[in-house]
Amino acid sequence: IRPGEAFDIVVRPEDLWVCNPAAPVEDALVFDASVVDSVFRGPRSTVYFDNDVGRWGMDLPSTQAPRAGDRIRVAVSWSSLWGLRATDAAIGDCVAPR
Repeated sequence: IRPGEAFDIVVRPEDLWVCNPAAPVEDALVFDASVVDSVFRGPRSTVYFDNDVGRWGMDLPSTQAPRAGDRIRVAVSWSSLWGLRATDAAIGDCVAPR
């Protein structure tokens, strides 16, 4: 990816985690989100949440899964972010610093 070139940021769902809003998180991108759905799948639940960039999904232990309407804080390690060249079918684009 060259400076000024558009790119997409990709995150694998297993690299996301829900963190305590009061606790500091180091070396991670942290954002707040609203849970829109939680699908029970036995010992795991798939949780879907929205933030300013779009809709995300992740699996959590069912005993720890938030419910629809809950506000959560989500984190992902900087080293778990992937940048890919943007395509015409991209959902959202970023631009590399010049």
